Amino acid sequence: MDFKNLEIHFMGFCNAQSAEMRECSFTDCEIHSCFMDRTKVRDSRWENAVFKKMYMEKCVFDEVNLNSSSYNNMSMLSSSFKNAALNETNFKDTALTDCRFDNSNISGSKFVGADLSGVEIDGECNIEGMTVDGIPVEELLKLYKEKIFNER
Repeated sequence: MDFKNLEIHFMGFCNAQSAEMRECSFTDCEIHSCFMDRTKVRDSRWENAVFKKMYMEKCVFDEVNLNSSSYNNMSMLSSSFKNAALNETNFKDTALTDCRFDNSNISGSKFVGADLSGVEIDGECNIEGMTVDGIPVEELLKLYKEKIFNER
């Protein structure tokens, strides 16, 4: 069936399996209890949209602009972020346990009231300008290495 230029005000209990929709406007719509498994959404604008009580496991977000968005009560266990720009992002009450940061830039970041127990920073990381309680970490390491060397 081919519907063109159709205006719909209510649609319930429909099955649009394997449907293709193009150039549609869903402005000011509410979508409830829909199963959208294996659905592909491309070249679409979702400004000021609200996603609530969503189950979005194993989804792929590629070339997506999520600037100025808010993420509350999220579960993103075992997720992967690659080539992601999270500049000027605020993480509050966020669990990042057992995470790995490879070739990541967190320069200028500030950790306040954070649990950094068990955090490991390898010798290849740039720690220039890094401080702990206002004390330069480079100086702390320098003094530590001097003390260890002098004790031998």
